[in-house]
Amino acid sequence: MSRRRHKLHPAEKPVEVLQRWVQLITPGRLIVDPFMGSGSTLVACVLEGYPGIGIEMDAHYFQVACHEVEEALQQLPLFGERER
Repeated sequence: MSRRRHKLHPAEKPVEVLQRWVQLITPGRLIVDPFMGSGSTLVACVLEGYPGIGIEMDAHYFQVACHEVEEALQQLPLFGERER
């Protein structure tokens, strides 16, 4: 379950857990999330430096996911290595 007080999606997963899952994938592989919801998997991809594609039928959740991914992208360092 998400640790957020106000979840963005009913089935939202914690980004920290998804980051651990992403780390199990061979670096450089494309990760596809066919049920993107609030975008937690794609946020984990951004934070871990993996390419990802998300698919979401619901326009509202698609916008939520886009916002969450944009927020994650803005938090990345401009230069140098990502912090681990």
